[in-house]
Amino acid sequence: MRPSLVLSLALIPALLAPGQAAAFDFGFVRVPDWMGPWILGLAAGMVPFWLFVVVTKPRHIAFRDVRRSHGEVARITRMAHGTMLVLFAALMAMIFVGMGLRRYAEAVAG
Repeated sequence: MRPSLVLSLALIPALLAPGQAAAFDFGFVRVPDWMGPWILGLAAGMVPFWLFVVVTKPRHIAFRDVRRSHGEVARITRMAHGTMLVLFAALMAMIFVGMGLRRYAEAVAG
């Protein structure tokens, strides 16, 4: 097993640990504390699909062209790519909605 994979698998429980450490504030990207585990869970759920697509797609096909390459890419690879895109869209929606909720809470609180 590769050391980077072992390190990645070892860090997943640290990312999903409950509490204040799961909330984040990167300057303009601030979300409510309760959204931290959801966002980290979506990000951690997207990684296996990304790895699966990277490993199973042919070398001569770019990552962005996996969805359009019907004859050259296996159906399960296209399904994993679609699932990864859905998880990514949900992740981005959670981040943007979370930023709006946090800014609204700051504006109302005064």
